[in-house]
Amino acid sequence: MRVLLIYPPITRYGLDPSEAGSIPPLGLASIAAYAERDGHEVRIVDALTEGFHNRTTLADSGGTQVGLSDDDISKRIEEFRPRVLGISIMFSAYAADGYRMAALAKAVDPTITVVVGGAHVNALTEHTLLGRPEIDLAILGEGELTFSEFLTRIDAGEDWCQIQGIAFARDNDLVRTESRPLIENLDDLPFPARHLLPMELYFSNHENPYVYRNRHTFMLASRGCPKRCIYCSIQSVWSHKWRHHSADYVVRQIEHLVRDYGVGEIHFVDDNLTANPKTAMEIFQTLIERKLDVKWTCPNGTAIWTLDEKLLDVMKTSGCYRLTFGIEAASKETQAYIRKNLNTERARAMLSYANKIGIWTVSTFIFGFPHQTKEDMQDSIRYAISSGTDFATFYSLMPFPKTELWEILKKEDLINEGDFFENIGYYLSTRGLDTTLYKSDEIREMTHLGYKRMLSTQVKRLITNPGHYFRKINSVDDFRYFCKLLGNFLFMARTLMKSAIFGKNRKVGGTVYWQRKAVQRE
Repeated sequence: MRVLLIYPPITRYGLDPSEAGSIPPLGLASIAAYAERDGHEVRIVDALTEGFHNRTTLADSGGTQVGLSDDDISKRIEEFRPRVLGISIMFSAYAADGYRMAALAKAVDPTITVVVGGAHVNALTEHTLLGRPEIDLAILGEGELTFSEFLTRIDAGEDWCQIQGIAFARDNDLVRTESRPLIENLDDLPFPARHLLPMELYFSNHENPYVYRNRHTFMLASRGCPKRCIYCSIQSVWSHKWRHHSADYVVRQIEHLVRDYGVGEIHFVDDNLTANPKTAMEIFQTLIERKLDVKWTCPNGTAIWTLDEKLLDVMKTSGCYRLTFGIEAASKETQAYIRKNLNTERARAMLSYANKIGIWTVSTFIFGFPHQTKEDMQDSIRYAISSGTDFATFYSLMPFPKTELWEILKKEDLINEGDFFENIGYYLSTRGLDTTLYKSDEIREMTHLGYKRMLSTQVKRLITNPGHYFRKINSVDDFRYFCKLLGNFLFMARTLMKSAIFGKNRKVGGTVYWQRKAVQRE
């Protein structure tokens, strides 16, 4: 049976379309691999990546669509004539793009069965299905087994309404079936079907100034996270149960990527790569034993509470060149409120040791939690500066629907849910969030202050303590990477100085700065 899977284009509102990024849709690729194993003819259209340099202004919304045009996608559907069309809707900000793909499919052929899945669908199932006859059903939770059973039944002409892990609309009511148990042994899954993806485009579409090697790609070694931070949406798909692939499975997949695609760098996009330090150690030691020439990083962050000097040493030897530390807040009060409960002094020690052994370090912080004061935000800025982290990112809080934080904000009248659902893409793409203490503009101003202070610290460190950086240079490739980072850093510093002198709007490292006050860029 013919099955077409689509990763939609995205629509940007008030944001620079050139800042959009594209990475392989691993969820779709995993579902495709499972369906291929069952004997189905599967294709994937990554509309964002394949049309990455295309820009279309949408007359009805005023947004800028990045990716293949609707006409191009309709032609692809018409040419392949699938029996089933699956659409990934990961982010609520781009949900309307996914809904539009469903309408395109039905316009081409009303008999196509349209299936949707992804984090947004899991969080906002009712919003996704009710009043949208172009969508036949939603897959909830992990998709591989559920989609496989659905394809088997529809191919045989059997009823599928009772299979586990789905939802659909019936007479304008939402029907949910029994939840499907999580996959216990992740090694039972085939490798993601990257042969169905435009892999060369991921390497060439845009240059990332922070990657060590340009031919880099993304993969998962585990699913889920045992922590219960109130702002995280991971439980909507994978719950809080952490499961992992074996070290052999992970390293064989890396060998496949190196051999078949010339990959030189891996980005583990796990929610918590080192949640089980014993398992993590096995993966890193296996990488060392098999002498794979790969660099790796984990941009989503690592389980800081599991780190120690021995694990960091093995991570470095196995190819880790950069680590992200998700600090989020320096104050104990905010840490307790968001239920992260991180020992920030322990994190500081691990940051320091990672720097010492030559790993580049990134720390992330979130501003704008309810009742968080500016003094708390200043604490986070001071922590970033004093910790010795190489880079820091400061985000304005944007809550995910149906998380615990979302429910708190609703109770405190800080979110207008009706307005949010009516203008979901615009809301998440452009607006900050007011809190009980500050307007969103004030919070954005604090994030800009954090970036400015961090840049000033980096200039001072480069002049007064160059050894902080030189200890990370142990090869010609290390030196090239340092020069790459230095060039990007000097560009940002120069732009920041011009902004301070002339008071003009300047873009620094993907963030917009103003001399006196941050305002929304239209």
